[in-house]
Order: sequence, then structure tokens, then C-alpha cells
Amino acid sequence: MLPADRKLGVAVCGVGWCASQHITAFQRNPRTAVTWLCARDADRARASLATYGIALPHARITTSYDDILRASDVDIVSIATPNHLHATEASTSSEIRADARMESPAER
Repeated sequence: MLPADRKLGVAVCGVGWCASQHITAFQRNPRTAVTWLCARDADRARASLATYGIALPHARITTSYDDILRASDVDIVSIATPNHLHATEASTSSEIRADARMESPAER
């Protein structure tokens, strides 16, 4: 069990509408903090956050899923990428013992 003052670190993969909904939900949860955002293009990620009115001043943005896997502050990986990436991202998140969350089915 986590200490009462420790938040679970969340990495959100993807920057579209679905990711914005995931981020908003995690921001509303007092036990979670979005620590990473992973996207193919960092500038697009920043633009998407602005479009959806989301502020993540302390989150790092990366274009490499490997950065998420190496991060010590990731407990949950929220997968909001295209369906064909879900299976690979979910299975590799288990390598770091992080919970993977997604809304769509995992495809191979």
C-alpha cells in the first residue's frame, strides 16, 4: 500500500481527444499525477494540450516509449494511441510492473 502522501505517477501515451479525457480524469484523482506524456511529436503534444485546455507544468514530454519504460516515476501507463499499438505498449509496460489502462481492444 502507498503512503497517504504519495501519488501514483501516470504516463499517458497519445495526444488526441481520448488522451485528453484520460489526462482530465487522472487530474481529478487526488492520488494520481501525470508525470509523462508520450507522443510522436513533442510540439504537437504541446499544441494538443493547449487545444484541450490542459496544463501539465511538471510532466515531461517524450517521443520515445522507452523513456516511459525507464522512468522511475511511472506506476500507470495510460494507452491512448491507435489500436494497432496497444498490444505492444501494454505488454512492454508489464516489464516495469506498471498497470496499463486502455479503452479499446488490444490488437496484434
